[in-house]
Amino acid sequence: MSAEATPQGSGARDNSRDGVLIMALDQLHENLKEQIILHYQLGEIVRRETEILSQADAPAMASLTSEKESHIHWIKNLEARRIDIVNTLSSRCMFRQSPPSLRQIIVHIGRDYPEHAQRLEKDLNELCAIVEKVKAINLGNQRLIAQTLEHVGLMQKNIFSESQVKTYNPQGQKNSVKLNQTGPRLISKEV
Repeated sequence: MSAEATPQGSGARDNSRDGVLIMALDQLHENLKEQIILHYQLGEIVRRETEILSQADAPAMASLTSEKESHIHWIKNLEARRIDIVNTLSSRCMFRQSPPSLRQIIVHIGRDYPEHAQRLEKDLNELCAIVEKVKAINLGNQRLIAQTLEHVGLMQKNIFSESQVKTYNPQGQKNSVKLNQTGPRLISKEV
């Protein structure tokens, strides 16, 4: 019996399975590409956030925070969709571990679908790299915020703390007051 005369049985099921698998791999590729684009945009947002933090521009920060939250929401939606696609792939490829990681999928499909595996590996590497860059910038922004809050706290302490030294003692005599003692101080002096 020739390959062309294969009954509708196993061969047709394999083609159907391959079609669904390839469609899921293509969907995964598109999903990762969309995530990469959104992460690049998020990277630009956190870079602008650094500039705005250094300028202490509260209205601009509020607007940027809204934009950042929107991007994070879109990324979460794409990630939920990616998980659905991976679950479809998991059931089609019969993975022992469910759900498999993207690296496991790449290794699993590498022999039968090398071009899809290479494409997914490239996507995954690019996505991981941009996520790490965004994390690093975000960490720098967190440090900047922490330093700013520390400085604000020191300024508040400097301006609003009560002086331990009284100008007059209990006998009504004037105490000698030094310029650099602890207590409230002016931020700038005019001469």
